Amino acid sequence: MRRVLLAALGVVLLAGSVAGFYLTADAFDERIDVAVTAGPLSKGHVLSASDIARAQAYLGDIPHIGWTPDIGDALAGFALTDNIPAGGLIGPHLLAVSASEPIGDELEVVVPLDTSLAPSGVAEGDAVLLLDPGVPPSADGAGRPRSVLRVMELRGFDGSNVHMFVAPEEWVWWRSLGTRLGATPMVLPLPLGGNAADLAERLNRLWATEHAQAIPALHPFGDDWLLQAAPGELEVLVPIDTSLAPSGVAEGDSVLLIDPGIAPSGGNAGRPRSVLRALVLEHYQPGVLGIWATPEEWAWWEALPSNLGAAPMVLRVAPGTDVSHVSERLNVQWQSQWQRAQARSAAG
Repeated sequence: MRRVLLAALGVVLLAGSVAGFYLTADAFDERIDVAVTAGPLSKGHVLSASDIARAQAYLGDIPHIGWTPDIGDALAGFALTDNIPAGGLIGPHLLAVSASEPIGDELEVVVPLDTSLAPSGVAEGDAVLLLDPGVPPSADGAGRPRSVLRVMELRGFDGSNVHMFVAPEEWVWWRSLGTRLGATPMVLPLPLGGNAADLAERLNRLWATEHAQAIPALHPFGDDWLLQAAPGELEVLVPIDTSLAPSGVAEGDSVLLIDPGIAPSGGNAGRPRSVLRALVLEHYQPGVLGIWATPEEWAWWEALPSNLGAAPMVLRVAPGTDVSHVSERLNVQWQSQWQRAQARSAAG
């Protein structure tokens, strides 16, 4: 019986010792809330509130920054002086003032940005796509399509330039960017929650397709077209509106070239539709009239869509038609229609 009582007492004492150990350990637990990185961050990264997470740690004398509800906003804008793994402690020794002083061997660069693709503007801290504006195809060459260069966060942005301190190899890239592009790089804001890689891929595909389609439009009449110019003649491609020819027009057709006019509206008297001239469509592809012309004629054709405010129209006429008589009748009819429209506009 004595041995049984002693064994039971030993078990009670052991249980008490274990409980006391855990109670004592809990009472002297030195874990505290600290600021850590939400993911792996590289040297030079500029912190935002989303980069900061909360964790508990035993620290001792390890440099750290304590967690507070507003610590993310307080640290936003500071740059890291070293790489930090996910969950790594953030200490004062790892922070530098962004865009105002270099980190290590970094060099300063100021890059102008074209924000014309962002009608509502972009601001400091915005995530954007940095774009090569491309070069449209022309008689001088095939050019290149617009494309996405990289994703970036605007830091040190003053509304038209971004001011950065970057590593030497990065500095060379940024410093020569404008020269290599032949233009100011553009920026396109990322939609909130948008996938940058997916958006960049879709845009690049779209721009490449548009560029490829634009190249044949430079010379829609084939390679021999360029050999048909007489000495001193200049090329002009004129957009044509065929809405007055429901069955369409084709190369070789005789047509009347027509000013579409402008309908009266408010205080604007507009102008009546009228026949400009008769011609044969010697070089025509759907929607485009090709002409080799003397400099004087070239200037007239080149400015025609701008002067009319729209593409000129064409009306097909049968071979042998007295075009002067038809043009006179059409002009009288269109003048009358315009006068009636003008009277209705004036009457309110």
